[in-house]
Amino acid sequence: MCGRSVLRTAVLTEGATDRSLIPVRDVLALVLATGGTSFGVAHNHPMACTDPSEADRRATTRLAEGTATVGLRFLDRVVATDRGWRVPPE
Repeated sequence: MCGRSVLRTAVLTEGATDRSLIPVRDVLALVLATGGTSFGVAHNHPMACTDPSEADRRATTRLAEGTATVGLRFLDRVVATDRGWRVPPE
């Protein structure tokens, strides 16, 4: 992959069965402190549905906006369940 590699993985937050907050500032600070230039986010859904919720969409938008501000690249998000995973469409 032309010198690209995963520099770090981290648990960002732990939520309840119906919600979790993504700390955008903390995510961006972690990527910058690690020396990363791009990142992706994976999160689980406790139910078997891999469709993003409205809160998921808002969090993705906030992450994408934040990355543009500090010069990072937000690659994508993955939603995982106990039955599988997928990259949801926008």
